[in-house]
Amino acid sequence: MQQIDIKYHLLTLICILSVRHSQSFQTTFLGTRRINSLYRWNQVSTSVQRRYYVASPIDKVDEINSTEKQLQPQMSLSPDQEDYFNSLEKPVYGAPFIERLRELQGYKNEFGSCYVPKRYPDNPKLGNWVNKSRQMYRKYLQGEKSSMTPERIEALNKIGFIWSGFEDLSMAVPVSIGGPNIEGSSTDISRKNAALKVNATWMRSFQELKQYMEEEKDAPSASSKLGAWAARQRRARQNLQLGVKTTMTEDRIELLESIGFDWSPWDTKWNMRIQELRDYKQRFGDCMVPVHWKENPKLGSWVSTQRKYYKLHKAGETARITKERIRQLTEVGFVWDRMEYLWNEEVGLHSL
Repeated sequence: MQQIDIKYHLLTLICILSVRHSQSFQTTFLGTRRINSLYRWNQVSTSVQRRYYVASPIDKVDEINSTEKQLQPQMSLSPDQEDYFNSLEKPVYGAPFIERLRELQGYKNEFGSCYVPKRYPDNPKLGNWVNKSRQMYRKYLQGEKSSMTPERIEALNKIGFIWSGFEDLSMAVPVSIGGPNIEGSSTDISRKNAALKVNATWMRSFQELKQYMEEEKDAPSASSKLGAWAARQRRARQNLQLGVKTTMTEDRIELLESIGFDWSPWDTKWNMRIQELRDYKQRFGDCMVPVHWKENPKLGSWVSTQRKYYKLHKAGETARITKERIRQLTEVGFVWDRMEYLWNEEVGLHSL
């Protein structure tokens, strides 16, 4: 039976080739009807074999691995990089981690950055792994259960991993000029390029603010360019809380808070001055802080300014002081009228 099947297959193959090369073969050898019959039989036979053929588990695994390797982009590594990844110990880092790290290095070699889109069509597993690594890193910092380890963090830092998802976006290559192949219309691509530029500009300002706060140990003046940018971030966050369209995101909020960004600097400064005034009264017995007090010039100037605001408020004019703040100062023992206080002290009214 097996020999007959082989003969029919060979005969069918000869007939098909002959049909292509010699029209006369159909009529001189077997005839057109016989050729068509054999051709249909071969199709049915092949279909039945495919239907009832059961591949072994090993064949299936090899087929899946082969398909994945063909679908994933092959990104080359330098000899030094190959040596580095081969030197990583699997018991310490884990084989899957090393493999993804190798792919990330290849991605950086190709595109110049470790900014892998979460939905990266050329290698979805890499995009998901990068995003998951950031999540595990945040849990690690918060002391929660995480697969992230100091060794893995060091290895990721070594190749320039982007922990925030926005950091160093100026290094990301726009998709229209050779970056990752992201499917979409030309309008979608233009929007993504514009988003990259916006994020890169935002990150530059963020880095400037971070450097300023590290050096000055304080927030920038509201009148400065950097201070104006910080004020815009506060307004953007308020819009986000109100559900108004804004460029602020949770990731940006997290970044700003990571450097100690003050969302309510006026309240923070107010509470600080109130506490300084309490300390002054406990030390000297009153709230008559000299305008040019050398020990704390800012407190003396602040006290003088509150008196001016209070006078404007009493006159019914616009002033940067509220009834609540007036109440707070009064409770501390604030001197609203300096001359009246000195007169009463001179005639001895305060001792009565």
